[in-house]
Amino acid sequence: MKRTALGVLLTVVALMTAAMPVFAEAPEQEVGTITDIVVAESQFSTLEAAVVTAGLAETLAGPGPFTVFAPTNDAFSKLPADLLNALLLEPGATSLTDVLLFHVVSGRFFAADVIGLSSVPTVQGENASLSLGADGLRIDGALITVTDIVASNGVIHVIDTVMLPERAPSDIPSSGLLSAPDSLVKAEEVVVSWTPFAFENPENGAYRMSIRQYLPSHLLDLYVEDKVAFHWATNPNGTTFVFGNLVDELDNGIPSYIVIEPVTFIQFLNTATGTFEYAYSDPVGPATWSEKFVFE
Repeated sequence: MKRTALGVLLTVVALMTAAMPVFAEAPEQEVGTITDIVVAESQFSTLEAAVVTAGLAETLAGPGPFTVFAPTNDAFSKLPADLLNALLLEPGATSLTDVLLFHVVSGRFFAADVIGLSSVPTVQGENASLSLGADGLRIDGALITVTDIVASNGVIHVIDTVMLPERAPSDIPSSGLLSAPDSLVKAEEVVVSWTPFAFENPENGAYRMSIRQYLPSHLLDLYVEDKVAFHWATNPNGTTFVFGNLVDELDNGIPSYIVIEPVTFIQFLNTATGTFEYAYSDPVGPATWSEKFVFE
């Protein structure tokens, strides 16, 4: 009797097993290329437009591997409107390609791989600086907000600012008059000092201070600047200057330099206004430069 019951039970179990549906093992979801991820993520729609305009979509879908520091739409919105329009509206613009390739590193670098490095070589040809601060890891001043998005042909890190390759002259002195931080607030008071120039006639000696911004687009001027001239009755040794007095028309996030040039001046009477004014010469000596910084 027991054997018969056991046999019935085994028969029922076998029938139930045979009747159960067979499920195939779910395949692993395929990881897209860097281009696929950029296209799929709405936060990268401006980056997608830039990549397509520059003709780099196929490259970033290639075998690689690449590491891409990807600016979000909000990052692009920080750029001056005329610069952004010039970059995006000029098909195949060399400057746009340079800007985008400045965000690409050959090879697959996860966050753990770059912490401790001082810079990484970009495909554009220049090095992008790396620094680790209290707010996180930064590359060329841009904060990395999301790390290690894996693609089939590399890895993506999200950044909050568009990085701009250098366009300044190559003969800038290595040690500047101002050891500037990576960024400055426009109204911040900064002490600027430099070695006085030996004027032939000190009573007519003056200095022209400029803040120059070098733009990455060949469609715009090489640089724009705000400047002011100043002088003293005695030999100058330095000054305290409030940036807000000079840079109202300059843009945030653009590579900037302070440039000090020795000039001479004359005082004359403006007959139209009845006031004494000053006229300044071209530079009479070499300029002194600060280190690069950006306004925020």
